[in-house]
Amino acid sequence: MGIIITNIIIGGLMEEKAIRKLSQLLKSVEMGVENYDKFLNDVNDPVLKEKFKAFKDDYTNYSQQISNRIRELGGEPRKGSGIMGIMQEISYSARKMAGHTPMSILKSAHLNETINLEASQKILYEGIEKESYDIIENNMNKSRLHMQELQNLIREYEIKTED
Repeated sequence: MGIIITNIIIGGLMEEKAIRKLSQLLKSVEMGVENYDKFLNDVNDPVLKEKFKAFKDDYTNYSQQISNRIRELGGEPRKGSGIMGIMQEISYSARKMAGHTPMSILKSAHLNETINLEASQKILYEGIEKESYDIIENNMNKSRLHMQELQNLIREYEIKTED
């Protein structure tokens, strides 16, 4: 009986820890969704619009996966990017005042991916249970692909501006 109670307590603590970590990650992912909304609004290039729409869809899906996992663990996901999103909004607005170019938006998108990849890596480094780990790792792979695509687009725009 004591072992069962101990396992329940330990399991509950592990679930609480996972919920906290996933909730932190959810804020970062929500910030990614919000940022891609801004990028879509500020860019005119149809190629970039298509990429950003696909990336936003990936982030929206990731947000839903994290929210579902939080619910499975007994928590309640909170939507919104919190203070991180507010700080990012201020920074983006300041850069926007200087004038957005496709290159500056691409660099902002690359930074967005970097922030989200680092947030995911931190959680995996600190440790989390297997099901959440798998969700995070799968989406980290998508973020890495996004970063590669953005780097390629940045190179293309650098070549275009040199001509």
